[in-house]
Amino acid sequence: MPEWRNGIRKRLKIVRGQPLESSSLSSGTMENKLTVVFDDGCPLCTVAKNVTDSLDKKDAMEFVGMNTERGQALIEEHKFDMNKSAYVVRTDGTTAEKAEMAREIFAHNGFLGFLFSLPFRIPYVGNLLYSAGPWTRWYTTKSKK
Repeated sequence: MPEWRNGIRKRLKIVRGQPLESSSLSSGTMENKLTVVFDDGCPLCTVAKNVTDSLDKKDAMEFVGMNTERGQALIEEHKFDMNKSAYVVRTDGTTAEKAEMAREIFAHNGFLGFLFSLPFRIPYVGNLLYSAGPWTRWYTTKSKK
């Protein structure tokens, strides 16, 4: 059990003051970040990353550019095709791409993120919407393909 939970699960409301750790980030939480591998040579991708990063109040996502050493290692490890999509690597090691990746990112951005994620929740339509981004990226990226 993570250290920050302190094993407390007896009741929903604390009826008396207890000298416990706060609910803010503490040890054991930083490794639970969602890792997003994106094209850091693409202006559109960088703007989307900056907007999403600013909405991420819980600091629950880590953005890794595909042109960085760590980005290259993740691409190699998971066999990502960066011409097709940006990718999310979840804490359990599973990955997501296209509309599923967009939903995963938006889910970490509160109510506003939920609203933005709605079109990506519609089967087929979500992947079509996502495909518009990489289509634009192909013409603007400075990354090696």
